[in-house]
Parts: sequence; structure tokens; C-alpha cells
Amino acid sequence: MKRTPRLSPKKTPKQARARATYEAILKAGARILEERGYAAFTTNRVAERAGVGIASLYEYFPNKESIVAGIVEDVVHELLRDIGKGLDAARVRTPDEALSVWIQSMFDAVDQRRKLVTVLVREVPFLHDVPVMRSVRAKLVELSREGSAFATDTLAREHLDALTYLLPLMLSHAVVESVVRMPKHLERSAVEQALVFVTRRVLLTRG
Repeated sequence: MKRTPRLSPKKTPKQARARATYEAILKAGARILEERGYAAFTTNRVAERAGVGIASLYEYFPNKESIVAGIVEDVVHELLRDIGKGLDAARVRTPDEALSVWIQSMFDAVDQRRKLVTVLVREVPFLHDVPVMRSVRAKLVELSREGSAFATDTLAREHLDALTYLLPLMLSHAVVESVVRMPKHLERSAVEQALVFVTRRVLLTRG
């Protein structure tokens, strides 16, 4: 059984200059993943792209996998931030509009990072071993619990716990897969509307 390499940084920078170097490494790594994919991702390329010495890179990251893990963490936090903003926007809409607004915000969040998300999902072999991926489900469940309020009073509340567990899995998987692997014959708007329809049916169907 192949052992997963260390995915955590050696240290977290405290000083402003050190933080700038750390962030430059992650940004450079993200650009390389977008442009060349995981197979071409090396610490030397990242250091060169970031404009730092290889010794400086290894001061913070023990290997290329830990850099990728840092990129995954940044992307996940950005996605959750944007989805949370979408939830805030949905709250001020009518119940009929709210679910559509929220699901559209999920598509927008992933679509804005399509190239990077595509590489992470398709090419990174240890993606689900990154610590943030283990905690993201809990955050999605939390957001889903808030989003379930978009349903009307006919929500099957006897199944609420199960729904708030399943709903984020269904939505997050559907959105990511649709952005990364959208069939050529389908339009994003049609998939969004279908997902809204299915989600509404799930939330409004009595057990």
C-alpha cells in the first residue's frame, strides 16, 4: 500500500515578508497546475515561477504534495466563502427564488475556478487525503441546514437530519461534476434549473 506523503507545511509564516513568500509559492503553484497540470508540477518550477530560491520554498514546504495541499485548502476556503455569500444573497429573496439563487452561486463559485478545480479533481491522487477535504463535509452540512430553510412549510421534517446530510453531498458533487465534465450537448443554465427542480422536490416531498 502506497503511503501518502506529508501534506502539511513545515511551518506557518508569522512575519509579513514570510507570509508574502508563502502566498507567492501557493499562487505560483496554482498557476502551474492550471497551465500544465499535476504531472508537470515540480518544486523547482514552483520556486522559479514564484521568484524565490528553492531553499526558501523548502523552508515552508517539505515536498510538492504539501504545496498542492495548501492550494486545495485555499480553493476550498474560497469556495465555501463564495457559497456562504450566495446563501446570504438567497436569504433576502422570495422562497421561490432563493434556492435558484443559492445553486447559481455554487455554479459561479466553481466556474470561476474551473481550470484549477478540474486539475485537482481529475489529476491529484491524494485530493481526499488533504485535511481540509475531511472537514469540508461538515461545513457543507452546516450550510445545507441553513439552506433547507428555503423550502416551504411542507418540508418533510421527519427526514430533516438525513436530508441535511445528503443534500450537500448531492449538490456539491453535482455542481463540481457539471462544471468539470459538462456534456457538450447541455447548457449550464439547463443543468442549474434541473438541479433546482430536483432539490426542491427532495425538500418538499413528504416521507
